[in-house]
Amino acid sequence: MIVLGAIAATALVVSSVLLTIADPPEAPIANPTETLIANQVIGTGDTWHYLNPGTAPEPTWNQAAYDAAGWSSGASPLGSGDAVATQTGGPNRTMYFRADFSIAAETRVHGVRVSVRADDGAILYLNGSRITTINMPDTPVSYDTPAAAVEPTDGQRWQTIDVPAALLVVGRNVLAAELHQSFSGTWISSDATFDATLPYTEWTTSWRP
Repeated sequence: MIVLGAIAATALVVSSVLLTIADPPEAPIANPTETLIANQVIGTGDTWHYLNPGTAPEPTWNQAAYDAAGWSSGASPLGSGDAVATQTGGPNRTMYFRADFSIAAETRVHGVRVSVRADDGAILYLNGSRITTINMPDTPVSYDTPAAAVEPTDGQRWQTIDVPAALLVVGRNVLAAELHQSFSGTWISSDATFDATLPYTEWTTSWRP
């Protein structure tokens, strides 16, 4: 009887061990990792719409909703008389430029930066909001406003501006610029150059155990 009792006890222990092994392992805890990545949505060589008129365009020309289908288009850098990818024709007092890009709904934008080179002066807009003025007088500006001075590097100098991320919208966005020449009386600068880039950074989430 003692032996049988011992055997019964042993079976009970084995059964307990088997139950323990059969229990599923606990799922590993996933840890989110936040990473900043850069996206260049406008770069040198990209296509811009441009207008080289003899008069001012419609007041809404710099808005995202404006239809620029009637404008010319070409790769940047654009201009006249300089070493550019697209010749826009002899410079008038002011030329106008637009480039489109899209932002997806789930994008978590962290920062936006615009770099530009302009000969002679320029004003840039993002979705209709003015974001910077380069080599322009501190007065109200129109088509007939000359640049503050002749640009000494012929538009070879890049200038960079940090832009509020809140100016971006989901879907279609437009970076627009007006390029002003230096002129006085009947004299007008014979060359013009414009180029701009727009990268932004966004947060992405990855999960690891």
